[in-house]
Amino acid sequence: MRQRLAEGLARYRDLVVLVAEDGDALLGHATMSPLYPAGRANPAFFVKDVFVSRNARGRGGGEALLRACAAEALARGAPRMDLSVDADNEGAIRLYRRLGAVEPEKRYLRWDGESLEKLAGAPEND
Repeated sequence: MRQRLAEGLARYRDLVVLVAEDGDALLGHATMSPLYPAGRANPAFFVKDVFVSRNARGRGGGEALLRACAAEALARGAPRMDLSVDADNEGAIRLYRRLGAVEPEKRYLRWDGESLEKLAGAPEND
């Protein structure tokens, strides 16, 4: 499974994948990628996924993964690191806040499925 995952992720050139292991056991992973905003020399990084297996939670794995993400972002010259979290994931939100994350005055929006297809299609007449 690890080989298949590695091969699948290899096509994303800028993707950073960090893993937490205990011997042969995979405890968790984090993925992040650069954001290239206009007007900045160095990209910020967006942490897309932080996952710690259920039996490894509460043992510092999530914190270790986030610290590794921060170190990687800084090593690449990033001025900041962003992530999103489900509003009902209270444990993760507590962890992120404890580690210094703040909620910026921005709103996160999404197009998916039908709305994405509609947006990509012909303009609507108003």
